[in-house]
Amino acid sequence: MWPSFIRMGLGVLLIPAGIAITRTLGTLLVSSGSAGDGTGLASLLSVAAGAVTWCAVFCLLPQPLRTYVVAHELTHALWGALMGATIFKVKVAKTGGQVQLSHTNVWVTLAPYFFPLYTVVAVLVYYGISLFYDISPYRYAWLVLVGLTLGFHLTFTVRTLSMPQPDILAYGRFFSYVLIYVCHALFVSVLLILVSPLSGRQFLQTLLADLVWTWGGVLVGAGRLIRFLSTGWA
Repeated sequence: MWPSFIRMGLGVLLIPAGIAITRTLGTLLVSSGSAGDGTGLASLLSVAAGAVTWCAVFCLLPQPLRTYVVAHELTHALWGALMGATIFKVKVAKTGGQVQLSHTNVWVTLAPYFFPLYTVVAVLVYYGISLFYDISPYRYAWLVLVGLTLGFHLTFTVRTLSMPQPDILAYGRFFSYVLIYVCHALFVSVLLILVSPLSGRQFLQTLLADLVWTWGGVLVGAGRLIRFLSTGWA
């Protein structure tokens, strides 16, 4: 795997991207909540209702560990296939699973921690059916399902990351956690575009502005630090 100094350096470089996407996500949440005759707010509340419902289920009822393991291992397999790997074996059990691939990389290894498979399936099925039938009357029920599956992913991700994971250790905790956070924030931002009246152009414009703002602050701060150090050494 990568040397520790490379992992650390990449993690540090990802932090400004994490700050930028966090600002973008906050802006999108506010904008989507106030967009379109209350439909944006209703959409957000539906997703939130699903997520809160799942959190209650997660805390009060037996946890469906096998269901999570299935998603985890299938996500490894899916991303492996997307990266051109050959899938030799997929094994799923309640206590864990295993996927054997011809080769792997950082995306294949960490994908289950930032890619909510069941949420993606729910989105694809809804839009796939909508190509042939008018299912708009069921939109809010679908949004509750989106929130439910997203909550499922987030709760189990937090639970899994609270324990030692070979996938995380392979690329280092710091780099892995930063990358997982950035990818999560990006996914939720894209999800907001799909479930609210906001457009992809608004997302890209906001993200670009936030990236410029963040990296501008980093460069200004770095310049001040260099001047301070050079003055002190002089």
